[in-house]
Amino acid sequence: MDTSPPQRYELHCHLDASVRPATIAALAAEQALDLPAAVPTIAAHPADRLLRAGLRITVSTDARTTADTTLDAEFAALSAAFGWTRAEEQRCQDNAARAAFAAHHPLRP
Repeated sequence: MDTSPPQRYELHCHLDASVRPATIAALAAEQALDLPAAVPTIAAHPADRLLRAGLRITVSTDARTTADTTLDAEFAALSAAFGWTRAEEQRCQDNAARAAFAAHHPLRP
């Protein structure tokens, strides 16, 4: 029996060359997961539902040099779509700090 810890993969890893699409598809199939499709509007995005369910979601601008957006604009869109306040924004920012590679960050468990 294999007792080694399971391997973990971050599926939102800016997939432009960090993970081959075929690898993602294989991992999803192996775990019987449906890959998410793009949503037509911000209001259709599951971010609000996932945050309220207690998942540690984060918000980012992804490719800052090529995406025509800012973090402020992303949070403004979420606020308009879901009524998010500074409290939801702070939760997402705290989640991002916990998920960061900063091993000694004060919010990191």
